[in-house]
Order: sequence, then structure tokens, then C-alpha cells
Amino acid sequence: MLDTALDAVTSSGVTGGLDAVRMDQVIIESRVPRAAAYELWRHKGPLTSQDNLRRQTLMHIVRDMPGGNAARTRDFAYEVLEELAPYLEEGSRESLNHVRREMVRRVAAFNFDDLHSQRWRIYRTITASIGTQNDDELQQAVVDGEESLLGRYREFLDGLRQLLKLEFRPGYTVDDFVLTVYALNDGLANRLGTSFQHQVRVIDGQEWTLFAIGFDALLDRFLIDPSQV
Repeated sequence: MLDTALDAVTSSGVTGGLDAVRMDQVIIESRVPRAAAYELWRHKGPLTSQDNLRRQTLMHIVRDMPGGNAARTRDFAYEVLEELAPYLEEGSRESLNHVRREMVRRVAAFNFDDLHSQRWRIYRTITASIGTQNDDELQQAVVDGEESLLGRYREFLDGLRQLLKLEFRPGYTVDDFVLTVYALNDGLANRLGTSFQHQVRVIDGQEWTLFAIGFDALLDRFLIDPSQV
């Protein structure tokens, strides 16, 4: 039912919001028995069953939705890695640098495009509104969602670092790196408008998004090839 409700919010868009979540329609589309649905979303004080469903949908959005972006990026990255496996097996610095450039260029573009999805815009709009509310449960759900997202980014970025045989420069940690990459990506996606996603630069005959260029620069700033020290 929560997934069905989330689909309704996504279809309605930012302006429609939770008003798009209607109990009877969700019951029909999710094919949940009506009696069971109303037992699950029973009245609680002044809140109707529909109110409760909408609140749990809100919790679902802020707590569970962010991880989907990181998971999709991770899955795409693994597809790219599979294509680049021969270069990884070669193991030379030149081949690893090729893997790095392709991973950064292609994965960064994929991740940035995904941040312009309807679901991500809804997520950002809702989390911003929750920040102005005096609701500890909802605010904690936002924190949980962000921590889940950062955890997925940490897993992927540190795995990429190890594949490329790079080490952190003295004084830096994986958490510093993850937070900076995420802030760059999120900031560009949310502050510069939807037209920004189409801005690319051609470097050595290949298209690079501005986020990919920034991400590549962060790799140089945070990481180092120990064999070149």
C-alpha cells in the first residue's frame, strides 16, 4: 500500500503532494482487502485512516526513498565495471587510470541525471518542509534516510577507491570524501535548475558533466596513488 501511495504522489508531482493519496484508490490499486486495510490504518485520535496512510507514506518517502538513488547508481557502476574488467585485470597504472576516468565520467552522469527524477524532487521538497515543522518523528525519519543514503555512498565510493588502488591523503577519511562528493552532487542538482543537467564539456573527445569534472577533482584532492609517493 505504501508503494502504491508513493506512486500516486510521484504521478501527481510536487504540487499535488500527499493529497494524491486517497485511501479507497490505494486499496483498489494495491489489491488489499478493504477490511484488512482499514484495520491496518485504523483511526488514531483525531487522525482518520486516510490521514494515517498519508503520514506513513510521508515517513516512507523521507526514510526509504533516498537509498534508491544510491542503489541505482551502485548497480549502474557495477555494469560499467563489468565492461571495464579487462583493464582492471591488466592492473597497470595506465589501465587503472582509464577505469577511473570512465567510472567517473559515466557514473557521475548517471547519478546526476537520477537526481533530477520526479521522486528525488518530491523527496527534497518534502524534507525541506519537514525542517520547518515541530515533529520529532518526521525529523528523525529524515535523518535516518540521509544516513542510509550516505552509507550506500560510502560503500560504493570506498569500494571504488580500493579497486583503483588508491589511498587517502594524510588527514582525510572516507567520511570526509563521501560528504564532500554528496554535497557537490546534491548542491548542483538542487541549486542550478533542471537545465543544468544538460551542461557538458567535451574533454579529449568525450562528454563530461560538470559534476563529473568536480568529482574527478575531488578524487585528486582526497586520494593518492601510494606507488607514486
